[in-house]
Amino acid sequence: MKIMNVTCSDRDRIFEDGTLAEWAALEAHAANCPLCAEELRAWKSLSFGAQELRDYTKSPAPLVAH
Repeated sequence: MKIMNVTCSDRDRIFEDGTLAEWAALEAHAANCPLCAEELRAWKSLSFGAQELRDYTKSPAPLVAH
């Protein structure tokens, strides 16, 4: 399987609506591009944090002593 070529200028578009192939190509590009590698780490961290917020389940109401 041949990986497509992407450049730094493709990064934001891939973040917004990239295909799996484009994400793979961005990962390959980031292996040799420190700026894209840092942006990719930040994006993944942000995405993980957002997932944690989506998975939030309301805690049961605390018991109140009378």
